Amino acid sequence: MRDLLFLVHPPSYFNFIVDEVGNYGSCFQVENASTERIAFRIRTNARHTYRTRPNSGFLGPNNRCLVTVELRPEGKFDQKHRFLIQALRASPGRCPLLCPHRRF
Repeated sequence: MRDLLFLVHPPSYFNFIVDEVGNYGSCFQVENASTERIAFRIRTNARHTYRTRPNSGFLGPNNRCLVTVELRPEGKFDQKHRFLIQALRASPGRCPLLCPHRRF
């Protein structure tokens, strides 16, 4: 069995909240569950519909990152929209193609 790299809070889905101006937004946390530094990236099948910040980054051991998701004003929600979080170990020397100044 492979070691767990990250956890997502909430684990399965998130709800959009409407603010007083009418904007739709939500947030979730990505937590590094490993003892090594990881790189993560958040993807969606509707990238022109949502704004995700941050959409990628690095997390040290046991660190967390709050990710916000906003529905763009011109966007329309669809139940078929999905989000995917990709992660890999990013320890120095193990991933020579990853540099702190490079976006992936």
